[in-house]
Amino acid sequence: MYQIKYLFDVDAYLDNATESEQRKIVKNLKYLQEYGVRSEVIDLKKLQGYDFWEARITGKNNTRIFCAQKKNIVYILYIFRKKTRKTKIKDLAYGQKQYLLID
Repeated sequence: MYQIKYLFDVDAYLDNATESEQRKIVKNLKYLQEYGVRSEVIDLKKLQGYDFWEARITGKNNTRIFCAQKKNIVYILYIFRKKTRKTKIKDLAYGQKQYLLID
């Protein structure tokens, strides 16, 4: 089991999410806590050129969770709705900024 550290206000995001989206996010966070950053368990991919991973939650709202793992700690860097085909540069930059806060 892995420890989860939030570098993003997940509660505030969940307050504005639909019930279905909330369930999917919580489910993915539980998987990350149980298995760490492993793509065999959830739809997870390493972002090319970045030091963190993206968990993809599909549905009406395509939600993304940026996360990173160091030893037995999984850091939740950012959660957002992806509205375009490509991830916006500002979202990637924010994820990288959050990643740099990890000690």
